[in-house]
Amino acid sequence: MTIDQRICELVAQVSRVSPDQIQPNSDLYRDLGIDSLRTLELVATLETELGVAIPEIELLGLKTPRDIADKIAFFANIPAP
Repeated sequence: MTIDQRICELVAQVSRVSPDQIQPNSDLYRDLGIDSLRTLELVATLETELGVAIPEIELLGLKTPRDIADKIAFFANIPAP
């Protein structure tokens, strides 16, 4: 499983949207209805599931699961998707 796929799964879990409807370039806010509280839930889920500490401020400007995957790759020091 790629990091993009895993991020999409976790976004689906938090947004309560079917994983089939989430693409790496889906807009978290417009397409998936994620609000500020869900953003915090997403950060906690990502940290727990992936074991990577991500400052909340780093995720605030991110708009897609691909953006999140790129940021996690940076913090985890792994190649970006």
